[in-house]
Amino acid sequence: MRGLSHRYRGAQGSLTVLDNLSFDIPAGGYAALTGPSGAGKTTLLSVLGGLEAVQDGEVRVGDCDLAHLGGDELAAYRRDTVGFVFQHFGLLETLTAAENVELARALSGVSLRRRRSEAHDLLGAVGLRDRQTHLPHQLSGGERQRVAIARALANHPTLLLADEPTGNLDDRSAQMVMGLLETLPAERDVTLVIVTHNAGIAGRASIRLAMEDGRLDTPDPEGLDQRRLEREGLDQRGLEAGGFEAGGSEAGGSEAGDFDQRGSEEASHRLMTGAEAPPLRP
Repeated sequence: MRGLSHRYRGAQGSLTVLDNLSFDIPAGGYAALTGPSGAGKTTLLSVLGGLEAVQDGEVRVGDCDLAHLGGDELAAYRRDTVGFVFQHFGLLETLTAAENVELARALSGVSLRRRRSEAHDLLGAVGLRDRQTHLPHQLSGGERQRVAIARALANHPTLLLADEPTGNLDDRSAQMVMGLLETLPAERDVTLVIVTHNAGIAGRASIRLAMEDGRLDTPDPEGLDQRRLEREGLDQRGLEAGGFEAGGSEAGGSEAGDFDQRGSEEASHRLMTGAEAPPLRP
């Protein structure tokens, strides 16, 4: 990424939400994005995911230059290159765990037999082989998030974006979900970018990007300094212990929540693919 800037225009004028950002995340890397509410994290994630068009600057994901993609091309990019994991899961409540995973492949035109086999394998890989026929309301929060991860992996993405993936989970479920996510760069050759307010999670990433007022803070030698953690409402002890805290979202709500709301249920599938979901059941 080089010189990325993004503005929103309204009746009160123009608001700069991303201000000349430049950074690199290597293929197969693991980056954590932190910052207070309004820092620009959600907009940055949206641009990386192809949900917002690049206004100024250069954004490359692999060989793909996002600044030169049109509407249909961005839809294909979201479908084929990016996997999304949302804080509120974004599962369709009327579909089983397996059908939720199948949906991503159905939108790619994969046959029913093949996508069912692939969904079975993916749910097995996230430890839910015996939960495939369960509806979302029959699953725990941690199980729902693992279904969401399986769905995000269905189209073999090279970039996985996770927005507060443990924000609605208890400590045990958070550890399980993060343990799963952190295996993906090595096991599936995917680049992982996580937005988090949890110091323990941020401290485990190999790359830490701290944002404030649309800009990247210059990282200190430890990656995250105590003053920045305090501004974000984080506890340095969580970083040192590598621990997890339940309810990782900030008080008063959110930028992260805004991104998540756009990704809930049916809307999440349209945003990711630019297409309506075909029927899953014959």
